Amino acid sequence: MKKRNMSWVALLLSFVLFFAPFPTSFAAVEPYVESDTTMDFTKAQGDYYWFKFTVHGSHADPQIAAGNGTVLKTGNCKKLKNAEGEDEYRFQVWAIGKPGEASAIYTTLPGQEPVKHCVITVGDPLPSTSNRQTATETSSTKQGRTIYVTRTGKKYHYNNHCNGGTYYESTLEQALARGLGPCKKCVG
Repeated sequence: MKKRNMSWVALLLSFVLFFAPFPTSFAAVEPYVESDTTMDFTKAQGDYYWFKFTVHGSHADPQIAAGNGTVLKTGNCKKLKNAEGEDEYRFQVWAIGKPGEASAIYTTLPGQEPVKHCVITVGDPLPSTSNRQTATETSSTKQGRTIYVTRTGKKYHYNNHCNGGTYYESTLEQALARGLGPCKKCVG
């Protein structure tokens, strides 16, 4: 009986030792990109979203891309350092496809395969501000002016025909949060 128990103990010990992971201090950590957004979601057509990507284990710049450029338009990218000295990237995408279309967001570090972080589905367009009373409308009214922006521009406008672009109503707060400056022609 003792010999049989010893055999089981020896087998169990062999199994544990064979499959036990090596200490992490000896394992090389491959650089990777962490996203603040990992769940799939829907964004209204014409709306945008900011991602935060943190690169761990490297200072190499990742490629950040949408899987389908006719569904998601990539925009501004800002590189920052976090408190740990790691590189962080703030990356903007616009939902430009038709409602129901979807695209993934990928990052790729040099020498590695692309990594999918999430899928964004294009939702119905936001209702026009003339059909709804919103915080945007209220804020614009309080300021006495409606602000106009384009999807990709770097300026906000008081005149929605200023440079012949396609303009969308916005608030001054939203325009400033996007890092937009005043147009020299129509804002001054």
